[in-house]
Amino acid sequence: MDGVAVKVAIVVDSDRVGVAKPDPRIFQFALDALDVPAGRCVYVGDTVHFDVKGARNAGLFPVHVDPHRFCPFDDHPHVAGLGDLLPLLRSAHATDVPRP
Repeated sequence: MDGVAVKVAIVVDSDRVGVAKPDPRIFQFALDALDVPAGRCVYVGDTVHFDVKGARNAGLFPVHVDPHRFCPFDDHPHVAGLGDLLPLLRSAHATDVPRP
């Protein structure tokens, strides 16, 4: 198959592990499998309740994909799409984003 592919290192299925977002334990399964501390991770998701709150409660830095700017909250960064993620992480406004 031609084209760009993304290597997937881990998939955490809530039915298999018995917990679901926003429970912070589901994030810990991935962190443990990757052997990465939560404080060095950025989690990108498209819901406030499940993704932003769950990631934050697990100690990850949440980024909300909100292409239509419907989210009324300003306590977390927003991107219109994944193409906006790298500039966000590089920006001076994201000084509290974990760095590799």
